[in-house]
Amino acid sequence: MEELADAPVEHPEVRLDHESWAREFELTQTRGYVRIPRSDDVARVAAVVIDRDGGPLAAVSVYGPKYRMHDGVAELGGEARRTAGRIVRAAFGVRAGEAA
Repeated sequence: MEELADAPVEHPEVRLDHESWAREFELTQTRGYVRIPRSDDVARVAAVVIDRDGGPLAAVSVYGPKYRMHDGVAELGGEARRTAGRIVRAAFGVRAGEAA
């Protein structure tokens, strides 16, 4: 991820400078999932599936109408994180109850 260290995030609805990028990155690492803010009526959360080298393998995302997800975003983000963990274990042949 070093190549992203100095890259600003620019999207028509999301603009992060270096300070806010670092803050979002820290929050995402703490929570284990990212909240994707947008101005539309859709709430979004996602978690990354990490490969054995620490790189991204896939992503688990949950999207839905804000009025239905409003109170459950943190719970859905946690479930995305847990699902990403299950995918990692399955991808590398680790059975439930075994250490990854």
